[in-house]
Amino acid sequence: MLYLIDDYIAERKKIVKNPLDSDLLKFQECEKFLHEMTLDEINKEVSSWSPVLDTTALRRARIINQYFDWLKSQGQEISVDARDIKFPIKDSSDNFIFSTNDIQKYYDILHRAIEENNVLNGTTTSVDIFNMSQAAGILAFYGLSDEQILELDCSDVQPDGVRGYDLPLTQNDIDVLLRYKTMTNYEGNNNRLRGEKYIRNRVKDGAVTDIYYLNRPLGRIKVSEKYEYLKTLLRTPQLYLFGKFNQVYLEEKKRGEIISSEKNTPKWFQDIFHVSKNWITKRKREYIEYRNARDESRDSANNAIVEQIIDINSQIAELNQKVEELRKQLV
Repeated sequence: MLYLIDDYIAERKKIVKNPLDSDLLKFQECEKFLHEMTLDEINKEVSSWSPVLDTTALRRARIINQYFDWLKSQGQEISVDARDIKFPIKDSSDNFIFSTNDIQKYYDILHRAIEENNVLNGTTTSVDIFNMSQAAGILAFYGLSDEQILELDCSDVQPDGVRGYDLPLTQNDIDVLLRYKTMTNYEGNNNRLRGEKYIRNRVKDGAVTDIYYLNRPLGRIKVSEKYEYLKTLLRTPQLYLFGKFNQVYLEEKKRGEIISSEKNTPKWFQDIFHVSKNWITKRKREYIEYRNARDESRDSANNAIVEQIIDINSQIAELNQKVEELRKQLV
């Protein structure tokens, strides 16, 4: 429960327009008042919450501490600092896209989320609605802006690539791009596509096809809370940024020059992002976080392979031992 929550909301309305916070209100269902719960009790309560990014966890802690600070002003004793609450955190590699293989992986997860939602709610949403956003996401990862994607004609997308662009497409990338190209409708004739452009609109949506249309399927779809992060992770602006990070990562390897927050920014880094100097520091900070997660993911994968090799070698040794024992029996 949340003590004096109505009074708190009324007070907060004097400061912010929309003071309600869904994460704070989750504690309303608890048997005890939140401010009377121990840290262990709070951690047990939030352990079932969906994993979130580090930044979201910090926001959750800040929201709770704001409520606690207000309760203190009302004479209540608070023993817990919300910054100590252990909110479930997503694996760092889940915050980033390192390749178009990852785009495919997360769309597979999203498809399962849709199927889950269909079973739970008796709906019949088709995963085909994501063919457009997945195709656009691949193009964005390889450096096409939303505007450039919208300018493509259907005839520009071919089995050997995209006319006018030298993109390092994988076969899976091409399969995804062609799958959307050959689509004529969504879930029946009432949703048929029209136009000569690669990104086509549905007849019933009217004639407007703009940058917002590219991500509309992601924005409209309903999934359970644990899958909500995918709706942000897979948007074209986010994938465009991940593609730029990938360019920097490969350029670092090629040049043997590491981007550091403590060093001056090399010109080639600025040229990749094409942003003002005010944004460069932010991009460097984001890129370093990306690189750390990518290296961590690579090391984890390598360790898993090494463990498999050790396990296989152990099995081979056991088999050799058994063969030797059998050979002795033959003698």
